[in-house]
Amino acid sequence: MPLLPPPEVAHARSGGGRHRIGRRSPRLATAGAVTALTAVVVAVTVTTVGGDDARTGAAQAVSRAPSGTSAAETVPDVTAAAAPQGATPMPAAEESSILARRSTTADRADRSARTVSAPRAIYRAPTGPATITVPAAIAAPSTPAAAPSTPAAAPTRPVPPQWVGPMGGPYQLTSRFGPRWGGFHHGLDFAAPVGTPLRSLSAGVVTDVKTGHSVYGTYIDVKFADGSLGRYGHLSRADVALGAKVVTGQTIGLSGNSGRSTGPHLHLEIHPHGDPLLTDAADPEVELRKRKVVV
Repeated sequence: MPLLPPPEVAHARSGGGRHRIGRRSPRLATAGAVTALTAVVVAVTVTTVGGDDARTGAAQAVSRAPSGTSAAETVPDVTAAAAPQGATPMPAAEESSILARRSTTADRADRSARTVSAPRAIYRAPTGPATITVPAAIAAPSTPAAAPSTPAAAPTRPVPPQWVGPMGGPYQLTSRFGPRWGGFHHGLDFAAPVGTPLRSLSAGVVTDVKTGHSVYGTYIDVKFADGSLGRYGHLSRADVALGAKVVTGQTIGLSGNSGRSTGPHLHLEIHPHGDPLLTDAADPEVELRKRKVVV
């Protein structure tokens, strides 16, 4: 925009009544020149610093100009209009310094305007408890596989002992194996009331049954599975026959007082080798203890 020349200054002095009209002040002329140069610098800076935006604006201004008018005619000559008539030109060094400062100030303003960006979104961690969605297939408790049923073991029958004691009732040991009354006692005596059950010491076969013997009275011989032989003497009754098979603990007769006896009792002999002539008699207590039987 062209600037008007500074108005004339009338200076009146209060004492003399004289007036000086028509003289221009050098200070006002200098101020007008600086103002004009400032406008030129700002226009040039905006065009240069604005970059594409300034050039685009200029292009739009030219495109909006009436037809038949050139761009040079549309844009006013700021430089030519800024310089007032009769103004004293500014020194080149001072003008360059002013232009540099104006250009730097405008450039900073434009750069700060372009570098301002939208504030970044601030991430805030959720303050409440986190909620985790677990798939149903995972969340469902797994049912352990049923263990294969084991068939109940069949109750086992207690294994009967291979050997047992001869008495099926109360008794008392009265005479053991060894020398007795000037002779030799070949068995073991179990004193018990008449009719006390007598048991087979082990499984075997009945090899002899006699009644009315002068010494043994009624007796029974049993050959056991291990080859040994047992004789039961002084019985009141025999309950097995010759050749009968017997099992461990089976009742084979009843105790008595038959034969050469001083009282009701069982006379038991054990022959380890099974000699029917009874030549290999052994201590019944020792033989029974070998077979884990205590009397």
